[in-house]
Amino acid sequence: MTPRRLVPFLVIFLVLAGTYFLLDWHRNKKLRDEEEAKKLFAVKEADITALALQRQSGDIRLVKEGKDWLLTQPLKDQVDKVTMTSLLNTLSQLRFDRDLGSEKDLKPFGLDQPSLAVSFTAGEKSHTLTIGKKSPGGQGYYARRDQEPGVLIIASSGKESLDRSLSDLRNRALFDFAVEGVKTLRVKTANKVMVLEKKDNNWHWSGRVNFQIYPDRLERLLRFVSLARVKEFVTDAPKDLELYGLAPPSLEVTVVTDKGEQRLSLGSRRNELCYAKRGDRASVILMENLLLDLFTAPMEKVVALQKNPQWSHVRGTFPQYLEDRRLWTGEVKDVAALTWGPPGKTWTATKDKDFFQLKGPGNQELRQPAIRLELALLKLRDLEFDQPGVPGKPEAKGKNSLELRDAAGQTLFRLEELNVVNNQVKVRYTVRGASPREALVSRQTYGQWQKEMEQLTTPPSS
Repeated sequence: MTPRRLVPFLVIFLVLAGTYFLLDWHRNKKLRDEEEAKKLFAVKEADITALALQRQSGDIRLVKEGKDWLLTQPLKDQVDKVTMTSLLNTLSQLRFDRDLGSEKDLKPFGLDQPSLAVSFTAGEKSHTLTIGKKSPGGQGYYARRDQEPGVLIIASSGKESLDRSLSDLRNRALFDFAVEGVKTLRVKTANKVMVLEKKDNNWHWSGRVNFQIYPDRLERLLRFVSLARVKEFVTDAPKDLELYGLAPPSLEVTVVTDKGEQRLSLGSRRNELCYAKRGDRASVILMENLLLDLFTAPMEKVVALQKNPQWSHVRGTFPQYLEDRRLWTGEVKDVAALTWGPPGKTWTATKDKDFFQLKGPGNQELRQPAIRLELALLKLRDLEFDQPGVPGKPEAKGKNSLELRDAAGQTLFRLEELNVVNNQVKVRYTVRGASPREALVSRQTYGQWQKEMEQLTTPPSS
């Protein structure tokens, strides 16, 4: 068949296709219009500026100030952003399942004394949704829009999403700050006050000039603080704070940013929780006791962190466990070559773009992806001393050694294993040509790093 004879068939196909898509568009538009007609309120979420939940037990009123929502009744407090967003979204998108038409007697539907009435203002208009009894089958609720005589049925999920308690709506975040914006962390216990300050992007313990802070670990601690939340609101008018261990508190944590101070007082424990109070507010709340543990208990006894790889090997109490005791704090990207192993059985690795060329005993040669060696070097960065060692004979030879070099062949770091003392390994290390120092490191942590190094001499799988 010639191309010219195909033209009529092509035209017919295009006409049929166009007709199909046109009909499909009209059908979908009709469905969209029907769905839109079922919306109870033609409002946008962002236009709602005031809202009230009215029940027989009492009213809850909220107002929008700027971009934030605030509780105004029965108390003044901030609003939980996630809960409020869900409530507003439900209200602006709520549809009815059925329209039962006008009804003079609202009592059979429970709309004469509704279980919930939601009143709100959007722009210059005000609306009210009243919700009554469950409909037969329990899949929906009877409802009424504004003062219209019609009775509608809305889905149970819509009613449940709107029927929020005061506890649901209250802001449960105990702090509101970005970790990178923190300038000061002040921790006060019954015995002392500890102040950590950030100056020129470096953290310092005020009054302890020689104490080096591990920045990554402090930032992880601040992240725990920023995520602290209320588990339960206990009372807004406590008669005696001493009953909750808050007069005086066991611990005060204060975070300072450019926006000011945020303070949290923590008191007595109650099972897995502890009592707390935000700033100068009277309200007493319950929260998880992890935050209390982070500042008062030895890290090795904090059950919630024992299975966390970032904290499982951390020892001591605050702020001692923040001390930077790493043997090597250099950058992995600066390492262009390294030599490691026992005397006479050493391996040398030289970087070649995305790989390292390895040479070992007996002229063995391997080619390893750079990522494998870099992971081992990251493990080396985690190697910390438990305590400084007593200097021994400088001529003592190490059982194992490691040397890291840069692209110019200059030594960045050198580590020698001297001997084992109980559950610790005594090492000698040198950083960029400085005087050698000795230290005792955990035998378990040191052994884990050694295994990483041994695996480098195993050929990569295909």
